[in-house]
Amino acid sequence: MKKLGLSLIVLLVFIVIASSNVSAEEQVVFEHGDRSEKIQEFKLQLVGIGFADWNPPTTYFGNETKENIIEFQKYYDTNRTDGVVDEETLTKIEEEYNT
Repeated sequence: MKKLGLSLIVLLVFIVIASSNVSAEEQVVFEHGDRSEKIQEFKLQLVGIGFADWNPPTTYFGNETKENIIEFQKYYDTNRTDGVVDEETLTKIEEEYNT
């Protein structure tokens, strides 16, 4: 039992160290194929700021979502322009929606 506990602690430390070496821009939040209520929320925000016209937006991150995200990322000159939603993109969508 002690070996299992020690192994688990070593694994957790490794995970924390590995994740701390990844910058915020590199951390993928959502990408093509994902499903989430948060996806539906940011899709609604994209509609509100004129980057999409879903009615109603779904929870699925499909091809159209990716294309709209690429358009948004290019317009706002974000670090990513590949249609993957990272923290920077998500924050920018929320900022623009709330202004």
